[in-house]
Amino acid sequence: MAQLEQRRRSVAFLPRKVASLNPGLAINPPTETFGFQNAILTGTSRRYFVPDFPGPLSLKATLQGTSTWKVDGRECRVSESTYLLVNAGQPYTIMYDEPHDVTTFVLLFRNGYLEEISGGMHLSERPMLDDPFRSERIEVPIRLHAGESDVLRKLRSFANELGRTPVAPEIWDLRFHELGVTLVKEMGSSAPRASDISASKESTRLELLRRVSIGRDFLVSMSDTPVTVEHAARVACISTFHFHRVFAQAFGLSPHLCLRNFRMQRAAHMLQFSDEPIADIVLRVGLQSASSFSEAFRRQYGISPILFRRAKHNWDLRSPAIVSYPRRD
Repeated sequence: MAQLEQRRRSVAFLPRKVASLNPGLAINPPTETFGFQNAILTGTSRRYFVPDFPGPLSLKATLQGTSTWKVDGRECRVSESTYLLVNAGQPYTIMYDEPHDVTTFVLLFRNGYLEEISGGMHLSERPMLDDPFRSERIEVPIRLHAGESDVLRKLRSFANELGRTPVAPEIWDLRFHELGVTLVKEMGSSAPRASDISASKESTRLELLRRVSIGRDFLVSMSDTPVTVEHAARVACISTFHFHRVFAQAFGLSPHLCLRNFRMQRAAHMLQFSDEPIADIVLRVGLQSASSFSEAFRRQYGISPILFRRAKHNWDLRSPAIVSYPRRD
């Protein structure tokens, strides 16, 4: 129990305390400064609504609970194990009405910031010397990034650091740079490719990838409900048979396995960083039976949920694959 309390303190994040600890940093700054500096928007509540707001390129995440973001006609529910990227100038709506507290943690990037990082990472030495300020606009696909990731780990570490002690401006800049580099790498390595889908026309492959991605995001977003693959196929406007086939080609595993693995991974996060009863965790990840959950969890992690919670060492929550992309040459 003492270790659990230590874990809970290590991830405690109180937005007002963080802002008061770091008055010189761009935490919840005025909207007119958006895009001119790297900033963080954060808050804790159970209800929130802001419609159709166009901001800079941003990363939407939560440190606890689930927030709902509507962008490009789609709704994505962001939990502690997911994040969402929104392009600069793209209107989005945030809305939620939850029975538990939701702590949002949003990174707003300075205009051109990720482009500079991406350009520096991909330029060879000669162009880097000839044109050091060259950059190309980044257009991120609207896709819910699911499961544990280096981005989420660095983001939580940054939040913990901000919550413990005042952070110097140079450390603030360093953390944003580290997150930017990690994000660019993760964007490049985790993107499904239309070329992996078997269809004769490129336009068909692109459309199939778009549809199955919508269905996959729906599965992840609704994973805390009794959602089914058939529901996701209908949302994607594709037959269940073709949804299974194209999903496996695009993401490297079946939609059923994707859903199960994400539920186990989110449950593992709750077991590690909260003291919620296991029965409540089972319901919050969209399952009904505690016994079947324990069996599935043991198969995934090789240990029961109770022993997992008691374990003294830090488990790698990446164990179950959310997406296993085809090998890249």
